[in-house]
Amino acid sequence: GSSAAAQAGGDFGAGKKIYVERCISCHGEDGGGSPFMPGMPNLTDPAVMNKKTDEELLTTIADGREGTPMREWKSVLNEQDRKNVLSYIRSFPGAKSP
Repeated sequence: GSSAAAQAGGDFGAGKKIYVERCISCHGEDGGGSPFMPGMPNLTDPAVMNKKTDEELLTTIADGREGTPMREWKSVLNEQDRKNVLSYIRSFPGAKSP
């Protein structure tokens, strides 16, 4: 795609693997959230995702969101891994960058 994550070298296939291993339990297979984790942001909602820049999302992935179940991932995923998973997330319907 033309997102900054892809331009910055995000790898869709590697990102999908990380998403399935690390993200799917909370964010759901399709990014719409898990029934077991109510209140998770819908990663396929254009009203949310089209307002978030790649930099904002990379920061959230790295640092987490205080007061939410979203943990920090910078201790587990290196910068390239985080770009890869963002590349995969941006492939969801409605998840294009602004």
